[in-house]
Amino acid sequence: MISARRLFIALWPEPELRQQLQRCQQDLLRQERSLSTARRIPAQNLHLTLQFLGDVEAARIAALVSALQTLPVPNFELALGRLGYFAGPRILWLGLSRPAPALQSLVAAVRAAGHEIFPEHKSDTENFIAHISLFKAATAANQSQLDAAIIWQVRGFALIESRNDDAGVRYQVLHDFSQKS
Repeated sequence: MISARRLFIALWPEPELRQQLQRCQQDLLRQERSLSTARRIPAQNLHLTLQFLGDVEAARIAALVSALQTLPVPNFELALGRLGYFAGPRILWLGLSRPAPALQSLVAAVRAAGHEIFPEHKSDTENFIAHISLFKAATAANQSQLDAAIIWQVRGFALIESRNDDAGVRYQVLHDFSQKS
């Protein structure tokens, strides 16, 4: 029996967006020789984290889902086009081309909804950097913008479990908080 699960809340791309992000990775590999030794994040793991929760006891998961279900389902657009780099973990990432107040509001709402359940987590959004990790063990890329932004129509978010196995890290959607067509 699993006593705790490693969880995070994220924007979870639809298959079409995953394909666009994968093409972006391939283009960067062709353009940036410095990425030849980097490890590409698998398409099925691409996401934008809203809040990392870490190991969560099973008893707290139901309360978290209930709190998140009270939030309005998001409906906004993100333009992804700025490349960034986290030097410590050596992550090359794709971020926002322009500010997205709706995303900042969603992050604040998600963190506030879980604050009573997880008082140990910071609920501020000051240091939040919206990004999708593209490569690990990377060096900084030369360009700072994509030629054309990737547009993401955000229609929800998800509670995700991170699992390690022999094949590496795998993510599983535990609960989807999205608009249904």
